[in-house]
Amino acid sequence: MTGSFIREVAKGWAVYNRSGASQTVTFDLPVVSTNTNQHQTSHSISDFDGDIFLKTDID
Repeated sequence: MTGSFIREVAKGWAVYNRSGASQTVTFDLPVVSTNTNQHQTSHSISDFDGDIFLKTDID
């Protein structure tokens, strides 16, 4: 994801997109978007937007 920033946090990932276009972020396992509450492996993020994706299986 060129122009986007991904940071791993304790329970998932924080993603910010400033690439100039909408981007799709894909994970190896399904994650939950805190913005949309969708549980899937791929999520779309608009330009100049961000989201936090939570792991569904946390030990």
